[in-house]
Amino acid sequence: MTLPDYLVLGGYFLMMIGIGAYCATQINKQEDFFLGGRGFGKLLQTFAAFGAGTGSSDPVNTGRTTFTGGMSGMWSVMFWLFVTPFYWITGVWYRRMRHLTLGDWFVERYESRGLGAAYSIFGVLFFMIYGSMFFSAIAKTAEPMIMPPTATAAAATGETPTDA
Repeated sequence: MTLPDYLVLGGYFLMMIGIGAYCATQINKQEDFFLGGRGFGKLLQTFAAFGAGTGSSDPVNTGRTTFTGGMSGMWSVMFWLFVTPFYWITGVWYRRMRHLTLGDWFVERYESRGLGAAYSIFGVLFFMIYGSMFFSAIAKTAEPMIMPPTATAAAATGETPTDA
């Protein structure tokens, strides 16, 4: 990596830390953390609904499938377009519900604390697996950029860089 790469990375991390520090001062109770204090306006809810249906991998996936399958490959990501109105509907539901999470809603709706606990356990396990896959992909992508070529080649053959 070169100096501009480090500068961009450092600037990005500083900006994220700044945003996080500012947001931490605005959060006073649990409702503020989960629902933004129920103060989302229509514009912010629109962007939140759009963000719920997109991800950082979408441009890469679209480019890959368009390259391999032609213009029809764009639908590999755009098929979510038809689901977007449902994101808007659920956003309004969450805003008007007097619950902070779906686990809270399950407890009240089905009168079962066990169902709420099961939902919580499923969520924790799901995001542990999802996060581990995400970090594994990042590691495989970043390793060739961070490690020197001799270290990468030595790691691939099982040797130490001094043996190579």
